Amino acid sequence: MDRFRRPLLGGNTLWVLGLNVLLVIVFQFASANGAFLNPINIQAILTTYSQVMMLVIAQTMLLGAAQIDLSQGATAVLSSVVAGVVLVSMGAGADPGPQITLPVLFLIAIAVGLLAGVINGVLVGWFRINSLVATLGTLGIYLGTAQVITNGENLYGVPLSIQSAFGSVYLWRVPLSTLVAAVVVAVVWIQFRRGSFGTHTIAIGSSEKAAVRNGIDTRWHMVKLYAVAGALCGIAGAFDLARFTTTDIGGHGNDALAAISGAVIGGTSLFGGKVYFFGALLGALLALILQSGLVILRFPPFYQVIAIGFILILAVAIDSFRNRNEMR
Repeated sequence: MDRFRRPLLGGNTLWVLGLNVLLVIVFQFASANGAFLNPINIQAILTTYSQVMMLVIAQTMLLGAAQIDLSQGATAVLSSVVAGVVLVSMGAGADPGPQITLPVLFLIAIAVGLLAGVINGVLVGWFRINSLVATLGTLGIYLGTAQVITNGENLYGVPLSIQSAFGSVYLWRVPLSTLVAAVVVAVVWIQFRRGSFGTHTIAIGSSEKAAVRNGIDTRWHMVKLYAVAGALCGIAGAFDLARFTTTDIGGHGNDALAAISGAVIGGTSLFGGKVYFFGALLGALLALILQSGLVILRFPPFYQVIAIGFILILAVAIDSFRNRNEMR
């Protein structure tokens, strides 16, 4: 039990949890008629959270290996665009129904995300390009490709069955997408904590040279790591398309920033070797609480970006301070 409790509650988990609770209380009392905890607002937060969960878990794994992915938003957009184009062509006559559209949506979106992740992994693992530079380049490539496919416009005409059967479905008043995302996160977390995949990732993040000396093929592992991260971005893209039945070409520019912020705020180290999934999920939730609360209080949306920036800098400063103390 202790083996699981430490990674679950380590890092900044407790203070981020406390900050989330404090913000909820403040926004609830500050909002008119307690609008923040209105069931409709909570459901909207949770629906958006389903996408954010995929991105922050992907980024957390990469940070564990001392890597990063700036192309997350572009990968999600490209995944939704390719899947959307196929679905539009399928529904040109009549909607074939969710038994066909939903499998097609997720299979194509995950496949595109997986391919994008493999490309990132090859660039970083085999060609030894710095992950910051490599994924900054693929960000432009993936987003540009999506814009070429759609001619720079959002895609319409997607079969509505993906929304009625999944995107707008609630179980026990919880969005179905959030429940599916929670299952995906649980599977990834268990595999990461109990298998060699997580052990090798942490080893590479702690010291890549030492990992190589211990027989870990860091090149192939990097490809696998980015492939899994890309597939998670593909799932986020599928969630987005199922929710709105249209693509959002220009709406994912801050996805990577939000994911990195959530991971680091939750205690995952930018320097590799430390991964805290639960803390990362709470850190990502912090951003959504701020966003929703500030909107309800009628603050312009860019105030949320400023607030997250301050919290991110604070979290990185704490992380740097801890690393300096550990090296003494």
